[in-house]
Amino acid sequence: MAARGAARRVHEIFVSRLPWTAGTNEVRDYFAQFGIIRACRMNYDSKTGFSKGFAFVSFSSEHDLEKVLQKEQHVIDGQKVGVQRRQTEASVGRLQISEVFNPDSDSDAM
Repeated sequence: MAARGAARRVHEIFVSRLPWTAGTNEVRDYFAQFGIIRACRMNYDSKTGFSKGFAFVSFSSEHDLEKVLQKEQHVIDGQKVGVQRRQTEASVGRLQISEVFNPDSDSDAM
């Protein structure tokens, strides 16, 4: 039995290179062929009202998400889009300024 308050597992993809003509309904309709969609989130330009070209789509199960990732190519509104598993904050390392710039480093010295 799962512990109460445990974090729900997220089965989400990041969709990039969406055509500006694609809206939430088109994205949701396309990915519904792979399984049950829990949520579809897109950002829109406040001036034009068009999509900014990316979306997040959440599925109800890992199995549905895997079906999406197994397909080599995805086309929405006639344009090939990029699809990848969404990285959670826990899986993305934080870059420290000391890793980028170290004033004591001898590598810059000639």
